[in-house]
Amino acid sequence: MDMENIVREAWAELLLWVGEKRLKPENEEEIQCFLYYGIVKRLGDATLVKPKPTTDKPEKLKFVEGKLLTENMHFPDLMLGADGEIVIEIKFTREKRASNIYAGCKRDVAKMKRHHPKAKRFFVLYDVCAENIFLNTKQETELRALDEACEMLYFPTTLNTAVGKLAAEKAWQTLRKRGYDPVAQGKVNAAKAVGKKA
Repeated sequence: MDMENIVREAWAELLLWVGEKRLKPENEEEIQCFLYYGIVKRLGDATLVKPKPTTDKPEKLKFVEGKLLTENMHFPDLMLGADGEIVIEIKFTREKRASNIYAGCKRDVAKMKRHHPKAKRFFVLYDVCAENIFLNTKQETELRALDEACEMLYFPTTLNTAVGKLAAEKAWQTLRKRGYDPVAQGKVNAAKAVGKKA
C-alpha cells in the first residue's frame, strides 16, 4: 500500500469537495478531520493513522501570561504508519491574515524536518482566499529550501503575484537593515497605550 499516494488522494478529494462547495473549511481542525477521513477510507483501517495527540496530563502543560508554551511540542497534525513513516503538518490562514503566518509556516517545516528526519513529510497550507495563496514566488522558494524532501500541498495553488506584496517585503527588509524591530516597537506602543514605561 502506497501511503504517500493515499495522502495525495485524500488531499485531491478535499480539493474536489471544496470545488463542489461541499466543504468550506473554517479552521485547521476541519482540514485535519477531512484528511483523516480520506486516508482512513482509503486504507480501510484506522490503526495506522494518528491525529495530533492531546495530553492526559494537563498539569504538565506550561502557561505564561495565559498562553500555552509550545516551543517544546513537536507533534505533527497527522502521523501515518506504525512508526510514523509519514507526518503531515497543516497550516490554515483566514481572510484577515496574521502578519506572522509565513514565519509560522517556516517554523513548522523546519520543526518537522528536525523532529521527523526519516519520515516522509507533507506540509499542507490552506488559505481561505479564493484567488491566490498568500505566498509569493520568493516565499515559496524559501519555504521549499528549508526542506527539499517535504512535499508542499497548497490551496489555492495560484501564488500571490501582487506588486504591493513585493514592495512591502522590500520596505520591511530596509527597515530591518536600519535596526528597526517591529516586536520591540509594538511593545513600546502597547506600553504607551496603557500608560506604562516600556
